Amino acid sequence: IAMFVFAIRSGKGNLRLEKQIYEIKRSVLESTPLLLGPGYLKSVLTNAGCSQRITVYCGCVENDPLSACCNIEIFDENYKFEWGKAVVLSEGTDVTICATGLMVNEAIEAQKILAEQGISAEIINVHTIKPIDKEAIVKAAEDTGCILTVEEHNVIGGLGSAVCEALAETVPTPVLRIGVNDTFGESGPAKALIAKYGLDAESIYKRVKEYLAK
Repeated sequence: IAMFVFAIRSGKGNLRLEKQIYEIKRSVLESTPLLLGPGYLKSVLTNAGCSQRITVYCGCVENDPLSACCNIEIFDENYKFEWGKAVVLSEGTDVTICATGLMVNEAIEAQKILAEQGISAEIINVHTIKPIDKEAIVKAAEDTGCILTVEEHNVIGGLGSAVCEALAETVPTPVLRIGVNDTFGESGPAKALIAKYGLDAESIYKRVKEYLAK
């Protein structure tokens, strides 16, 4: 297992499920040689009356060529996951990049390259696609007037489509969807595949530059 993620929405009556998930996590950790660095985000644990929590493990298997985008710290232990609420990771004035999943880190890295070119990019982590945070997306469109979505998914029926629907009903805004262009996927080293499908930071940077030049 090169990467594994557990995310649950917890509430009253979920203690049994919580215990089962804990046992699964413990058994995986004991049987898998993971290098858990800052990408290992600890649980936000509360009591039985908690409303929401998220547990994320993002680790790399030692010497595993399939591992990629691991050991990346986006949030610290004080971060509180809120269902349906996107997170503005950094503000910008020229363009907004809405990313989800693994693509959040690639978007952050692309932002650094854009900054060197004098382009100010806002980064939003849209961790929940349904329900989509319509309010955050509309605000971003009003602030920058240019939206890009980045997802490790088909450009049809995912983050890009959800963002377009949200904006079409309120503030019609140009949107560039970056993702897998409706083609069959392949197997191989994760980093190589991300680059092949134009989802790495360098590719995102180039797409942003081309889009803004139009």
